[in-house]
Amino acid sequence: MKNFLISSLLLFIFLISPLFAGTPDKELHQKCLYPTIYVGRADQTSYGSGVIVRSEKIEDNKYKNVFITCAHLESPNYFDYEVKQVIYENWSEIKTTKVYTAFFYAANKELDLAVGVFYSEDEMPIATMDFEPKLFIGNEVFRIGCGLGDEPRLDIGKVTQFKKNILKQFIRTSVHTVPGDSGSPLFHEYKVVGIMVSIRAHRSIPVFGISYAIPIERFKVWSKDSNNFLEFIWSNKDMPELPFYYLNLREYEVKK
Repeated sequence: MKNFLISSLLLFIFLISPLFAGTPDKELHQKCLYPTIYVGRADQTSYGSGVIVRSEKIEDNKYKNVFITCAHLESPNYFDYEVKQVIYENWSEIKTTKVYTAFFYAANKELDLAVGVFYSEDEMPIATMDFEPKLFIGNEVFRIGCGLGDEPRLDIGKVTQFKKNILKQFIRTSVHTVPGDSGSPLFHEYKVVGIMVSIRAHRSIPVFGISYAIPIERFKVWSKDSNNFLEFIWSNKDMPELPFYYLNLREYEVKK
């Protein structure tokens, strides 16, 4: 009888497993995977990741899209950046990749956070930010990033520590992170709680299983210290004029 019950249980698990394996996590895809983008210089000498947090229609077949990433991806006096959006079919199969010219809207080197803009013909999927997450050591988190310049991929880990110094505040995780994942979103319960900024190193040797994220709430600190000029990112307010002269020039070129 015991053997029969065990055999029946194993058969049941075998029969239902294909159902679970063949069912995509649609919320994960729509809220996390699709909004994650590759961010880099057009000459591909430097690259990282980012996440789209706003997409607004400004005219027929033209959308202005806002993404957030790391400030260390922005190089002084370099203007040609691009973002890449992966198009999927059957949820997880990569169909094609779209490339767009991108601009850094603002960067804060001390916080290592930056805001960028790009234009598209279609509305973009956006991620939701959680400025007041209830995070504790041991909570499961995951990151989606374009490490090594590849297409977005998912890695899972846990919150292992909270660190703070004079300028920065970090969420330390066990999420496996590699070069190129800088700027990638860290998610908890399908919401962005941080932006990956660095990997732990020991004697110049990277420890890929120890990674650090800047809490997303630091955007509000940055905004408050700068007369709330970043509130448009998470509110319905109009975007201010682009602050850098070359950004206005590029916007003019796009409009032409």
